[in-house]
Amino acid sequence: MTRKSKRALHFREDEPHTLQCEYCDDKLGGKRNPAPGQQEDDFKLTNFPTELLLDPPKRKPGSGGTATGGDGGDGSGTKSTGGAPGSDAPRKTSSKTRYLDQVVDCFLYGDESAKNNKFTIGDKTKPFSKFFKSVKFLADGQGYIYHGEVSSLKPYSNADSLGIKFTEKHWSPNKKPHTVWAYISKETIDKSRRKKFFRAEVQELEKAINNGEKVRCFFVGTNPYIKSNPSQFNDGTYETLNDELQSIDHISFVFEKDN
Repeated sequence: MTRKSKRALHFREDEPHTLQCEYCDDKLGGKRNPAPGQQEDDFKLTNFPTELLLDPPKRKPGSGGTATGGDGGDGSGTKSTGGAPGSDAPRKTSSKTRYLDQVVDCFLYGDESAKNNKFTIGDKTKPFSKFFKSVKFLADGQGYIYHGEVSSLKPYSNADSLGIKFTEKHWSPNKKPHTVWAYISKETIDKSRRKKFFRAEVQELEKAINNGEKVRCFFVGTNPYIKSNPSQFNDGTYETLNDELQSIDHISFVFEKDN
């Protein structure tokens, strides 16, 4: 069910639930956000991460399966500060993640008020929502989460690399449009523990795009550069704005909502 996993989780959809919904308990009356006294035991609001780790540390040997944000774990960790033992002071928590999927899910379906919380990527700290930019502004620099509708996915079968072409274009200061591409090399894919899942996911997404389904791609910008390409129609060239991604954890695909 690879493609289904990239759609919103059932209880994270924006549409209100009906009383007939098979997943909705009758005592909730079809509400997405019940009062605390009405919540089911497994109901909880989204916990926004406080930092996206672009280069997470490796898991320590002999840690007994406890992840420190590196390979082999879920890439997230929580630490508590404040609140001396025996005091009533609230404990402050800090959570970090290596997975862009989690950050994007919070942006799309999380609580609006939480999007004003401070968030960190690399050397930037600002309100959570301020990190998200259209690919039209890819030249704004590193450390932002860029997103746009995918025009096509171009797997390179010989090298098992992937090119992602976006519908929206970047306009240079001289009013010249550049097609935006994001690339993931074979080496980058192969070094991930999730490489088999990722390649299977790309195949399903490519089928969906070819069938007319709209897919949006989010990625963490690194070092965008202008590339000159030979034209297929004449002896001239054309320019594109490219970005080489450093990890498959830095990319996330979601199905766009139907209008």
